[in-house]
Amino acid sequence: MRLKLSITKGLIQQYHRLLREEWSEQTIGQAIGLLDIQLANAGLVFSIEPPDLQTEAKPETSAESVREYRIPPSATETLRAYLKNLNMSIRQAGRPRPSARLASKRDRELKLATINAAHYLTFPVWFHEATGTKIELSGETGFFEDVRSVLFCSVAFELVPQLRGAKWSNSQAFLLNALWLHSTLFWEHNPSHQYYLKSLLYGILKDPESELEALYHAFRLANPRHHDYITRAYAYWFHLAEHGELQRAALFSLQLFRRVTPDHLDKVREMVFESFASLYGGSHRQLLRPSLEPPN
Repeated sequence: MRLKLSITKGLIQQYHRLLREEWSEQTIGQAIGLLDIQLANAGLVFSIEPPDLQTEAKPETSAESVREYRIPPSATETLRAYLKNLNMSIRQAGRPRPSARLASKRDRELKLATINAAHYLTFPVWFHEATGTKIELSGETGFFEDVRSVLFCSVAFELVPQLRGAKWSNSQAFLLNALWLHSTLFWEHNPSHQYYLKSLLYGILKDPESELEALYHAFRLANPRHHDYITRAYAYWFHLAEHGELQRAALFSLQLFRRVTPDHLDKVREMVFESFASLYGGSHRQLLRPSLEPPN
């Protein structure tokens, strides 16, 4: 099935509004709305059947399989009391454990946001798996992917942090798998952006070494003539500084200053000054030169 995506002036204006506004949980719904419109204009309207993401802990044994010890009539009081307590423990083990329910309205809203975000991030992979229909996108696919990047970032920054606790374990795993699949499958044509999305995922997973490595590759593969180049450079530099790698951050900013285009010099100059201020308290002593190698 071939879908030819198109865009309108209204869609572009809404997208630019998303980029200007501060991202929040509402950004997720707004991004999904733009994707919905683009797919509908191409002739595809679908409804998502929400899977059960509630944490349902099942008992290891059923009530029918519980076998209690028989208390013989001739048992002493001590043995009788022991067997009674043992049988009570067996009955307790056979009871269903309480499950973590998503009972409140807020819980149900988060669950729905999780399901919708995961499905739109992994479209059309899940659609092919669910229906057997393979979809090929054409036309204005760049706009579609740009909107999905907004969705990815707003999910990483706004939705995932709210999925804490036992009752959200399945939802969080569901969403993290969607983020991983999206960052792995859909950006092979733009490896710099692919590595940047992976850095966000590693940040969620509390893996700073892999996050730093992904940020380095995102910068290294960026086009120096594009605006993304300075954005990727700043993200890598900031991670170094934030994690105490001040010498490497300072050296990186100096090396960057020598090769950026003139329109980026002011931004890089700020990075250099901030690096020296953090490293030497504003003084201008000689900078030590550790080797700037890709993180292992």
